[in-house]
Amino acid sequence: MGNSTVGLQDYATEDKSFTIYPNPNDGQFTITFEAVLSNIEVNIIDVHGRLIHSSQYQNTDNINLKINQPAGVYFIEVETPGGITIKSLLKN
Repeated sequence: MGNSTVGLQDYATEDKSFTIYPNPNDGQFTITFEAVLSNIEVNIIDVHGRLIHSSQYQNTDNINLKINQPAGVYFIEVETPGGITIKSLLKN
C-alpha cells in the first residue's frame, strides 16, 4: 500500500501548462499557455465560492482578463482538454 493523499493543494499545483501574471495585480491579469489550445473555459471564483466570471475561448495561448471586484484572493479555474486546474490570484 502506498501513502497517497489527494487534496486541493496537490491537485491545483499538478498542471504547470499555464501561467497567471502579474500576481498579485490590480485586477488586470494575463493567462498564458504553453501552446495554442482549441477549447478553454475560465471561471473566476471568490473566497466565498461565488462564481464571478465565466468565459470560453477557442484556439488561443493568451487570455487577458480583469476582475471588477474588491481587493482579495480569487481562484482562477481553467478547464482545458487536459483537465481542470485551479490557481489562486491576489488582487491588491
